[in-house]
Amino acid sequence: MSTGTIWRAGTDGDNVKTVLRGLTEPSSLVIDPNTRYVFWLSAGEMSNIQRSGLTGALITTVLKIPSRVLCLATDAVDRKLFWIQYSENEFSALGSCDYNGSAVNVISQRLR
Repeated sequence: MSTGTIWRAGTDGDNVKTVLRGLTEPSSLVIDPNTRYVFWLSAGEMSNIQRSGLTGALITTVLKIPSRVLCLATDAVDRKLFWIQYSENEFSALGSCDYNGSAVNVISQRLR
């Protein structure tokens, strides 16, 4: 399993700084500028939705998902996360939850 790093830089590409390091295959990074949260997916035995502050402080696992998650999006107004799950058993799903991992909704659909 590979580890990953999340960096930040100025709008001109200068002043690059490491925000988070040692992450498990991070992907699908999204930022809510209102709450100053950074969300990302971590791969592994399960997919995890994780979050931290913009400075990399207070890393939290928001939700553990037992299947592969392909992408992540945020609704900054209603403070919701949305993701697409993929499973080898021909089912896919669209999921959502609050920023703290509560109010989980998953809609499954068999792929044709």
